[in-house]
Amino acid sequence: MREEISLKDVLKWARKNPEKSSYIVLGVLVFLGAFVRAADLPHLFDQLLGLDPYVFYRYSTYIVERGFLPQNDTMRYWPFGFDVLKEGILHSYVNAYLYLLLRPFGITLMQVFQIYPVLFASLSFIVFYFLVYEIFEDRKVALLSVAFLEFVPAFLFRTAAGFADKESIAIFLIFTTLLFFIKSLKERERKKSYLVVPTGLLVQQILEKIENFLPKLDFEVRVVYYHGALKKREKEEALQKISNGDFDILVTTDRFMTMRFELLKNRGFDFVFVDDVDSFLKSPKNIDLSLIHISEPTRPLYISY
Repeated sequence: MREEISLKDVLKWARKNPEKSSYIVLGVLVFLGAFVRAADLPHLFDQLLGLDPYVFYRYSTYIVERGFLPQNDTMRYWPFGFDVLKEGILHSYVNAYLYLLLRPFGITLMQVFQIYPVLFASLSFIVFYFLVYEIFEDRKVALLSVAFLEFVPAFLFRTAAGFADKESIAIFLIFTTLLFFIKSLKERERKKSYLVVPTGLLVQQILEKIENFLPKLDFEVRVVYYHGALKKREKEEALQKISNGDFDILVTTDRFMTMRFELLKNRGFDFVFVDDVDSFLKSPKNIDLSLIHISEPTRPLYISY
């Protein structure tokens, strides 16, 4: 005769296995969040929500048919057109290659665009759980945070099936970046992070944010930055520290990375963050530098765009 399992037994098991039980609850939350977001799929037919998703749908169609994006989109901002490399590159390519991956199963590009927000929202919930857990070290808080995030009206609307704009993948990448950043701060071994931004003004703004955050930490973080507005002596000191590897966080412009190639080569960065990736990807040399020259072959390198 099979023994019945009561609610008391389930709760007892959950208390004894907090990690496994939290993953089960997380799975239920992710399923619930995806279910709510996919509720409008039967009513979409061959349509998307909003106007912007159709622009990216057209870009992905172009990539599937020709393998690349045109530099100038003559259907936007007539008569001059729009520089496609300024916006939507990653988003368009992800959907295009996701379609090529699923095409053998009879999935259309329109169906990929409809389900893409739900997919990346679900991935965001998982990463957000681990992010909150890393910060508070409390699985209940992490699960409660995921539950709140799932039904925030603005986030729910922007990640509903059919709303294939940039927010879905952007939120996922932001959470992933923060997760890696928090984990690197908690590592006992010193890690080196490199933040690459397009302008000197952004270097100064990021520095202000870092300086506001540093007093909250109980350990020293060495921050080095370089931009064109520095005085000659400040530039020399920054270059000397970079040359000696005397830093934990380095903040510069992408121009600095290109011009000071030898100074950054094999510097042993563990994490690289690149802002304004569309502009960054215009130069293939930048990709080579970020992937190869500023890391060491024997060490893992995490890159976020």
